[in-house]
Amino acid sequence: MTNIFENAKSQNRLAFMPFWPACFPNYDKSLEILKIIYQKADAIEFGIPFSDPSADGAINQIAYAEALKNGFKLPQAIKLVKDLLANFEVKKPIFIMCYLHLILQYGKDKFFDDFNAAGVAGYIIPDLTIDNRDILKENKLIFMTSSNSSLERQILIAKNTYSWMYFVTKPSTTGGINNISSEALKNVLQVKQNVPNLKVVAGFGIQNPNQLNSYKNGEIDGFIVASGLIKAYNNSEQEMISLLNSFAQKNNNLFL
Repeated sequence: MTNIFENAKSQNRLAFMPFWPACFPNYDKSLEILKIIYQKADAIEFGIPFSDPSADGAINQIAYAEALKNGFKLPQAIKLVKDLLANFEVKKPIFIMCYLHLILQYGKDKFFDDFNAAGVAGYIIPDLTIDNRDILKENKLIFMTSSNSSLERQILIAKNTYSWMYFVTKPSTTGGINNISSEALKNVLQVKQNVPNLKVVAGFGIQNPNQLNSYKNGEIDGFIVASGLIKAYNNSEQEMISLLNSFAQKNNNLFL
């Protein structure tokens, strides 16, 4: 597995981590879409469809609902990871975003055993706080924080997250366009000063490539584009591909 952050830094860009709901709109089409995304991404975030996704806005909720309507079951997501990675010689990291209820319902040991065996690199559990991390006996948990949290709490999260910390650009659900404030970026820099080698990935509300201009000063190491891609796909597949390419192109030229 490549080190996405060092690789991106060596190329004077940020790590690009698109999000896609597993099996949206269905298994075969999602695999086809993910093959396209994979070639532009440093890593991929897989969202596991759930009927009550409390951190997700309307666009992601509708996508999850369609996947569920089309018969999504958790083992399909495991197969999707395997099938996607099997298509490429270079294995890029796949991170799973999944709500706690699904993990407990499936069986937490079986969940992590099955996804780890498929090749998953880490797990984002949006409704699991750092205080309750011992509920899951898994060491590859990536925790989320935002500027709403105190500096002390952000440092605590940063010290306990795996691989990277997920920074929510603005306290809200996914969707919309959230421009990160200079104060929030200053806060991230303070956290990084207290936690050497911490990598921070920004997400929630990044829908326009020009938003990346805010991330030029070293506070942020990577970014996630989620509902923007889904919204574009709902218009047409070509629009989604164009947006994907626009983000990749903007990122490649960000520090020039």
